Amino acid sequence: MNNTKPTVIALLRNTAQIYVGQSRFSDKPVFLVEAKNENHVYELRGDATTDDHYASLAAEFGDIISKPGPDAQLNSIEFNTGRQYSPEGQHVEAWVLAIDHSIPELPLKVVYFKDRSRMIDGLVRVRSLTEREVMEEYDHGRYDPA
Repeated sequence: MNNTKPTVIALLRNTAQIYVGQSRFSDKPVFLVEAKNENHVYELRGDATTDDHYASLAAEFGDIISKPGPDAQLNSIEFNTGRQYSPEGQHVEAWVLAIDHSIPELPLKVVYFKDRSRMIDGLVRVRSLTEREVMEEYDHGRYDPA
């Protein structure tokens, strides 16, 4: 089994990573994107057999496609902590609203989070947009209610 991480060729709405893989339905290469909260990989329209994958995606989807740069980062995440606050677990969404440059050497992301299971939302400040960092602030009550 190949455990290497696929090369991200584009971002969909700056939130989901798109890469090329093999279709479940044929032997052809296709564009794949992972559904954040469904634990499922979807095949996208577009011609993944071309030499310029980004151009093919942009032609199909327009400006909702962006090119990942060397420092490209997702600006939103969704995750399930697995905590049993509901039958589905604890579903949390978070996205970057702004960058706090009050300490230029240590910029922080101002992140809005929404705990859909507990109906709690607020603002946290984190170095990177990860489940671990958002939950660390949230769990310790270091957030401003929204």
